Amino acid sequence: MPSQALEFSTNVVIISIDNQTGDVILDYTLILKNVSSETLEKVILKDFLLPADVAMSKGTFEITQMRPGEVREARFQAIVRGWGLTGKEQTWQVTFTTRIEKGSTYTEETSMYEIQLSPK
Repeated sequence: MPSQALEFSTNVVIISIDNQTGDVILDYTLILKNVSSETLEKVILKDFLLPADVAMSKGTFEITQMRPGEVREARFQAIVRGWGLTGKEQTWQVTFTTRIEKGSTYTEETSMYEIQLSPK
């Protein structure tokens, strides 16, 4: 199985800000591209380690039969608690496990994405 078979990029859209609590709801998309020359039978994104003030609507994603060069998305909502009250530029890092399975074998790597918010 190829190591470093995936490239990640992201897209973030702020859906709402609660003026009472400062909670920010985001529509978050992790964009995955298979940069290997092999079809990836199964890709699992799991074990998300979140900062205390971040929550996700979904904790595991599974993608099957991802062909070379193919792009797929893992979409979810995230909540950043209280940020709307401070409004200062801030970045949160989220690490997770990327597991690629082929038959009965697999590889796992630690991956990371960021949530970055800044005032308008």
